[in-house]
Amino acid sequence: MRHYTQLIHLRAMIKDMEKNEGLHTLSQTERDILYAATDVAGEDGEFVAHDLARHTLARDISHATYHRAFKSLLGKGFMKPARGFKTRNYVLQEVRAQG
Repeated sequence: MRHYTQLIHLRAMIKDMEKNEGLHTLSQTERDILYAATDVAGEDGEFVAHDLARHTLARDISHATYHRAFKSLLGKGFMKPARGFKTRNYVLQEVRAQG
């Protein structure tokens, strides 16, 4: 079981970092979507929703769960529609989760 030691330390470090950033209040699905959005976004924070849905962290999330979590992140202000778009293109926002 020693081969899990590095994973345990990494997992603990990630949990601490998420707590420090206030992200521990988000569900795992919300965090995965937020991380994937951050990864696919350009320097301006803009991303296309279908690129996000194809990301490694998001592609195995069921359609309904993905859309509920995405809508939740929109409602919490972590992202918003890009200028000139109601859907499809979004921009990440600098928000600190409450909690």
